Amino acid sequence: MTFVGSIRADVTRRLLTFGALIAVVATACSVRELPEVDFGEGRRFIPSVADALDDVGLGSAVALSEDGTAYVSYLAFPGTLQPGEIAAVRPIGTPFLPAVALTGISPDGIFSRGAVQQTDPEFEPVGVEPPFRPAKVEGLALTAENANGTDVAIGPDGTIHVVWAGAEGIYHASTAPGGSSTVDLAYDYGFTISIAGPLGRPSVALDASGAPWVAFGVNGTSAVDIMVARPGADGWESQVVATAERCNGCPPPLPTGIATAGETPVVVFADPAGSVRSVRLSGEEWLESSVDTVAAAGLSVASDGGTAYASYYTADGGVALASFSGSSWTVTDVAEVAFPQTLIGLAAPTTGVAAADGQVAVTWEDAKGVHLATGDGTTFAAQETPGTAGGTRPSIAAGVDGTVVLAWVDPVRTNLMVGILGEPDGLVVANPSPVPTVSLAPVAPEGCGDEKVIDLEIVALGIQFDKNCLVAPAGRPFEIAFDHQDVGQLHNVTTLEEAGAAEAIVREDPFIGPGSATYAIPELPEGDYYFQCDVHLEMNGTLAVVKGAK
Repeated sequence: MTFVGSIRADVTRRLLTFGALIAVVATACSVRELPEVDFGEGRRFIPSVADALDDVGLGSAVALSEDGTAYVSYLAFPGTLQPGEIAAVRPIGTPFLPAVALTGISPDGIFSRGAVQQTDPEFEPVGVEPPFRPAKVEGLALTAENANGTDVAIGPDGTIHVVWAGAEGIYHASTAPGGSSTVDLAYDYGFTISIAGPLGRPSVALDASGAPWVAFGVNGTSAVDIMVARPGADGWESQVVATAERCNGCPPPLPTGIATAGETPVVVFADPAGSVRSVRLSGEEWLESSVDTVAAAGLSVASDGGTAYASYYTADGGVALASFSGSSWTVTDVAEVAFPQTLIGLAAPTTGVAAADGQVAVTWEDAKGVHLATGDGTTFAAQETPGTAGGTRPSIAAGVDGTVVLAWVDPVRTNLMVGILGEPDGLVVANPSPVPTVSLAPVAPEGCGDEKVIDLEIVALGIQFDKNCLVAPAGRPFEIAFDHQDVGQLHNVTTLEEAGAAEAIVREDPFIGPGSATYAIPELPEGDYYFQCDVHLEMNGTLAVVKGAK
């Protein structure tokens, strides 16, 4: 980022109140004993892996509920295996893929990894449902090629609304913690889509009653139709609220955003021919306004209740923030960034904007990774975000207490990452996710230690150890060398007499990767012992202490 906080000469200045950003959370799975982790003092950005199984995190969106729970919607697909690789076993209680996934992160750090829609499996465990009890579709026609992103909003009653562009049109799901998901086709395209493009990425906002309004773009016969759909007396009703040009060389519908300024719905869209425009509802009429006069991509829209905001990449090489409080749009340059080469589909770079109580946060990506800037709406300061280097496709949310939650994709490991900017003091981390109670004790690997060759080096990457057998010499102390390569994740290596033992032989606090640690193990009698990660109990194995091992 070359600069932050300049205001174009042709727009009005607007000063907004910027509040302090606080909160933090860390990831975990099932854990018997909560490790205490000291993150130090002062505001900082803490990253964690929110989901790491298969190809996840695509088309993400983030929203915060009134109680501070963050919800991330995203698309999840089976991972692509390289020659010789073995597919990771998905734990009981996780969604079957493909799925429209939904992960909840409570203020005290508990992750609920579920979905609102999933493929209907041929076989599934009896009596075990993923969180949010997803709707099941046999042969779900959802692919990384035909999908085009998600959006999420939380109602005042706690209802979670998720929208996405899929094979048949624009879908809407509603659910609640502890409830079941209901999925509707909010807009039927009339054809089955195999490649993203005819339908732009949708957005959802809620009116004062909590009812959803969904905005999206559709390739029409002679123009791009900007549409709004909402529930009516006889199902979903949709209308065209604006049109954008179609031309040779123009991209298909780009992302469309909807938010509220006061109680007025405001729809923002990038005209493929080269501008940013908006419409707002006045009575029964949609009134159009110009937002910006440059071509734009990666648009995202948010509101703090009174003011609507839009962030986007500009064709003249930047990231811009536009704000609207009821009369006209004000545009601020946030950063210098090259205009994206990919404009549609899940591979298209995204921006994100979040606002609450006058504070504004903007995120974007470039060749180096994901970036975050915060400010008062006219000037911005870049924030340090460890773990986001190389990241792509960010999304963001902000809470009234100053919480800022950033989600992005680690494209190398195909993980969904979540980071929270704030004060870590006094927060519980590594809390367990609510998962079914199952035995995690592994069968000792056949032949572990038989060759009497010492092997005490272990690597963590992608929420798994690279081996489930360590071999140590009997009758003398030894050391376990731990190479923690899992960026943003908490791991350790604890040694126990056996699985489930109340007391550990050696236990040290988990730490956030990347990094390394050496665990000094005292002299042990010959026999089979047990090692595990205290944060992710599915990461475990056998420690064979062998007489005569060299």
